[in-house]
Amino acid sequence: MVRTAPKDQDPAAIERAIAILDRFLSIADARLSRHAYLAGDDFTLADIQFGHTLFR
Repeated sequence: MVRTAPKDQDPAAIERAIAILDRFLSIADARLSRHAYLAGDDFTLADIQFGHTLFR
């Protein structure tokens, strides 16, 4: 979306993608409410990948 010209953007597709992302983020949120990190009590590659997604 950031690099797509406004005239070429598809608002409906963007909304669908955000809805899918929200479902995945709610899974991560639930995990993080019970553990320090996504996979439990230790920092793993899962946390690195998740951090990258949140940074973008």
